[in-house]
Amino acid sequence: MYSRFYRLRQDAAPGPLDSPVSAGGVYDGFAGKLLLADNNLFSVSFGVLPDDPELKLLREPAFFAAAAAQLPAIAAWVDPNRSRPVTDRPLAIGALRNRLRRLVSHDGRPVVHGLHLVGDSLCMTNQVFALGVSLALEQAVIISEALRKYPTDLAAQTLEVDKEVVGRIAPHFEDVVAQDRARTEMWRAAYASSGREPDLSGIHAATVSDLDRRLTRQQLLRELRRAG
Repeated sequence: MYSRFYRLRQDAAPGPLDSPVSAGGVYDGFAGKLLLADNNLFSVSFGVLPDDPELKLLREPAFFAAAAAQLPAIAAWVDPNRSRPVTDRPLAIGALRNRLRRLVSHDGRPVVHGLHLVGDSLCMTNQVFALGVSLALEQAVIISEALRKYPTDLAAQTLEVDKEVVGRIAPHFEDVVAQDRARTEMWRAAYASSGREPDLSGIHAATVSDLDRRLTRQQLLRELRRAG
């Protein structure tokens, strides 16, 4: 993943959004996402296959800017008249993993007493989905409920937390894993065979539009080469 932060210029109006805090989506061979922050800041990120050598050009500021300008939902935000970069160059983020930790063994016994995980120590999901804070708050509620229910029984606390994590956190984790797997397969097909009609059947309809279907990896590469 390659990311860069921007700040809106003074008195500049925000660009369009397709959700309360984001714009962009999944494309044929890559993903592009804008996420709002505070103090007039926002980030733009590209998700690509780690073994796609041509899209490593996104590490360079000129190529990153050219790519962002090609995404209809993001182009208006990165217009130099509306915003300016606040990071010198795109930041590369690697070794991203979806992860869910449980403190109960396969035979139903707690593996530790008196320790409860919250946030990324318990569950980490693809950052593009921006689930971290909401899942962490839900985890905090789960732990507080377990402590209230079993104030002195440490083993019962662990079992109660695990039961609620399986019921309330794991479905979100499993959904992200399934979408990541489907998207990776789609991107690998795009990398191996350009010019075909992309298969987006494994991706949630809300994240893919007809416009996204028309923007392919090959089109993005053409713009990156022009920028060079």
